[in-house]
Amino acid sequence: MLKIAIPKNNEFTRKSIEMLRKSGVDFSQNADELGVFYSQEFPAQIRIMKFEQIIAAVASGAQDIGIIGEHHFEDSDTEVRCVHTFSSCKNNISLFVNKTMKYRGLESMTGRKIATPFPNMVSAFFKKRNIRTNVFQYQRPLGLAIELGIADGICILPDEHLRNFYSQLCEVEVIMQSCPIIITSKNLPAQKHIILDELIDRIKSVQSAEGKKMVYVPVPLEKKDSVLQVLMLYNYKPIEMVASNGKHVVIHIVADEKHLWDLKTHLKSLGAEDIYVMPIEKII
Repeated sequence: MLKIAIPKNNEFTRKSIEMLRKSGVDFSQNADELGVFYSQEFPAQIRIMKFEQIIAAVASGAQDIGIIGEHHFEDSDTEVRCVHTFSSCKNNISLFVNKTMKYRGLESMTGRKIATPFPNMVSAFFKKRNIRTNVFQYQRPLGLAIELGIADGICILPDEHLRNFYSQLCEVEVIMQSCPIIITSKNLPAQKHIILDELIDRIKSVQSAEGKKMVYVPVPLEKKDSVLQVLMLYNYKPIEMVASNGKHVVIHIVADEKHLWDLKTHLKSLGAEDIYVMPIEKII
């Protein structure tokens, strides 16, 4: 059984649970006396923990895998490895300064104090750009660090904890675009690797379908070649072509949702009628 740790954070937890459920890893509504949820359809158990606890638990082998933010991984020096990235879910780790500060680029932070929950990652960012700063660890509420004069800037993932300070702060730089990732220890047993590989394969099937639609395009038979040329402009290859009453053909394609309206204009001009668009849950 694969032991999965997910973060004790409302939005992050919701997204993690949603992805697991779409991947066929549904689990009980109620935890046992140890706070563990069990999947009914997949050999896995889920425990909700704090980000820093997840990294330590995975490194020690107490948990087999964990879902954390990429920025936590970059900030940690613990021996764990990343095995999958949810690249479609990006969040900015940003630098905020007081609105009264005359900010003229990253060089403006030379010699200044920066508070952040991720000191290693932020320090590496400035060191790479040869900018000397005094980066130190500071937990929430980070907005107070500037208000009290403890810091000249803060680096954080913008969230509800900053709302009370937005009137005083200005977001000036994106330090990192962080995605959720799956981490595991470097000594995961081979039998559990088999379960992990299956889980990642399922997650990829869900991710492959994100932003995709199944489109059914009925067109006059004499316009088929013209329609196929239009589809080639978008690099769309027909999955299937079904003849209808000898006068029409229905072309089936998988299309990016962002292309649908432009595609509709081209296809309608070639005589397409009643184009059907269906959601796709997974591409297995």
